[in-house]
Amino acid sequence: MTLPGCFASQVLQKALDWLAEQPEDASELAALLSEAVPKLGFHTQKSRLPGISRAATSKQSLELLHADMSLLQRLKAARPMPVGPGEINWHSLITVFSSEMLKFEEEQRQLEEAAKALALERPHTPPSRKGSGNTDQLSSPRGELVEINTNLVLFCFFKPAEGALHQERCLILKFLHTRLLTQSEQFANELTRHLDTCAPTCRILRQKGATAAEWKECHAASLLIGKKGAEMADQVQRSACMLVMEYVPGASLFHVQKPFEPERLEQTAADLGRLFLLDMLLGNADRFPCEALGWRGNPHNILYSDRGPLQVEPN
Repeated sequence: MTLPGCFASQVLQKALDWLAEQPEDASELAALLSEAVPKLGFHTQKSRLPGISRAATSKQSLELLHADMSLLQRLKAARPMPVGPGEINWHSLITVFSSEMLKFEEEQRQLEEAAKALALERPHTPPSRKGSGNTDQLSSPRGELVEINTNLVLFCFFKPAEGALHQERCLILKFLHTRLLTQSEQFANELTRHLDTCAPTCRILRQKGATAAEWKECHAASLLIGKKGAEMADQVQRSACMLVMEYVPGASLFHVQKPFEPERLEQTAADLGRLFLLDMLLGNADRFPCEALGWRGNPHNILYSDRGPLQVEPN
């Protein structure tokens, strides 16, 4: 039986699309075929099969391109994507990472630096697998990590927009314990904008109601990318709502020098003052350390960015 050419092309196209979404299986299949070709007497051809688009392997190509990049490097290279209603093509989702991966990478980097420093201090001492030195910690960098805040933050990477070459797009999903907490965070975001303070665009996506269709698209997209979207798929299935947030490229305020340059210092102080007043109004103790208010704070939660949609042009 001979299959019509168009039907055969469609079957092959679907097979290639599936392999593009499963890079590990594709690599294994490619290795097997590479070994089998000489034995079967096939000759490789440079010509392409008719009707097969190179776009079929675009997701796989992107994964291979970013395979050696850390999550932090991947985030720095990504560009924000619009997050408004109807602006997200969920089917272009490539992969998903939890914010815990950033913590893991930072812990590993610090342990590697400590191990290098230890090696420089004792260059003639061979590394030992016994004892309680840093080399033991390298084998299990997260062994003593205790997670107190169980809110889940996911970085979602999407295929590049047309004309953007290999620059992925990114947005953030945030899952909180309850619908009330989700609404509270959205309210705080709206209030921030009214106080002339920059904040990422965000909106609530609900499982039921007006956004039910988009919720299903989001869930389906996470299932299509297999284990790379497993955490997202599980959380979407168990949740009633989530925050879809704009990704803002930037760095921790106190890790950059630009906002503290003489010509910018006054503006930086004014911005920090507005942000501190906002935190007092909201009772947010998770940003500014303040002994008088009993706030332990975390200054790394203050982000500085001079590119992207949040950029404010100087007067």
